[in-house]
Amino acid sequence: MTDRVIITQGRYAVSAVKKEQYPQDRRKEIASLGPSNVGKSSLINSLTRVKNLARVSSQPGKTQTINFYEIGAKLNGEEERRDFYLVDLPGYGYAKTGQQRRQLWSKFINEYLLHSEDLQ
Repeated sequence: MTDRVIITQGRYAVSAVKKEQYPQDRRKEIASLGPSNVGKSSLINSLTRVKNLARVSSQPGKTQTINFYEIGAKLNGEEERRDFYLVDLPGYGYAKTGQQRRQLWSKFINEYLLHSEDLQ
């Protein structure tokens, strides 16, 4: 039998470009990673059912920082809520921005992916 996950809370927590800016409370993190403009931010809005929680645009490169969203979820039939972060990362490949900015994004994305202790 498949358990159904029910999102009970979705709210913006913080944006970061370095470790010192990450949320201070420890929670599991699930990151969305992929090319620019494929719908990573839209997926967060859809999962949480909160319109414009994550900012979206038809133009690639809208997400320019690591954005943490506090999520509360329950498995169908369970009372206890499980809290974690959905982490929205800038896309790669198509953002309409300069090479220098893309290199900066790459640096802080790599730092997060390689060193986040809570990334699942």
